[in-house]
Amino acid sequence: METLIPEMPLAGRPGPSNREKCVSIFLLGVLAVIAAGLFGAQFRFDPAKWRAQPDETARRDIPGLASEAAAALDASAQVDGLEPMSPPEHFGTETLSDKINGKAELYLPSGFRHLESRRLFLTGDPGLWIERFVYDMGSYANAFSVYSQQRRDSARSLELTPDAYQASNGIFFVQGNYYVEIVGSYTSEAVVRKMTALARTFVDKHPAESVSMDERSLLPENGRVADSITLTASNAFGFEGFDRIYSARYEWEGRTAMAYLSRRASAEEAANLVEEYVQFLLTYGGRPVDTPDGAPPVRIIEILDFVQIVFSRGEFLAGVHEADDLAQGLALAARLYRNVKEGGHER
Repeated sequence: METLIPEMPLAGRPGPSNREKCVSIFLLGVLAVIAAGLFGAQFRFDPAKWRAQPDETARRDIPGLASEAAAALDASAQVDGLEPMSPPEHFGTETLSDKINGKAELYLPSGFRHLESRRLFLTGDPGLWIERFVYDMGSYANAFSVYSQQRRDSARSLELTPDAYQASNGIFFVQGNYYVEIVGSYTSEAVVRKMTALARTFVDKHPAESVSMDERSLLPENGRVADSITLTASNAFGFEGFDRIYSARYEWEGRTAMAYLSRRASAEEAANLVEEYVQFLLTYGGRPVDTPDGAPPVRIIEILDFVQIVFSRGEFLAGVHEADDLAQGLALAARLYRNVKEGGHER
């Protein structure tokens, strides 16, 4: 016989007590105060304080940062109409990514030693400010490498140094072993004037020897895209063996290619790199092409609808990368081959 359990009536849910009501009102008030503070803080943004500053111990531990060098950098920031917004920041190889997260891997393989950055504002208008980045790259070639690989679109060349340009929001240049970026908070005539003055002051305070001729002078001129010469410190074209590679882009009637070269330690090293690069291309699906009669002694590989040409001559490794026309690529390679001979120059 089934036993029936009598249904118990549900107890009513008690409402909030007066104490709970008071606590809730208090918490809502606290949240409202926090929200108001956050809303107001966005209008009091101080770019000098938004990231943690390295302490003095970290500054002293940066290799190569002598007090005299730090003083010289500070003097180069003294420009009429500019006032310091904050003390200079200093970063070494271990802390560079703290400042330029995402770009450190470009600088470190290129010989980076030290970065000093500092912010200055225009006298009478703290809302207009400038940040200057001074990268000590250890040598002119290293400084040119990071400069050339970051050239902004729509840049305008400057006569400040042999390697200098102005973009919409900044001035960028190489002076000796320094790569310098000067970036403004706004694009205005007043900010540009002060950025220019700051750049000229730096150049005056850091005189550099004239740049001797390097591989760039051997890259043919005809068809070369203006300001397209770059120096890749490592892993050029995705090949680990290609470091210190100068290159430039070329265009002729819709056809494109890139010429490149690098002075190696010996003729043997240059020749070995040619063989290693050819094998690298073949491994990834390249197809060897016979060198036409009358062409220089080059190796030709077709891969992914492009032509790759590589050769060595003496201590130079050189070639043409991603030519979309074999005849044009061979013509460019022939001019480059002649230029390499004894440092001669073929347009």
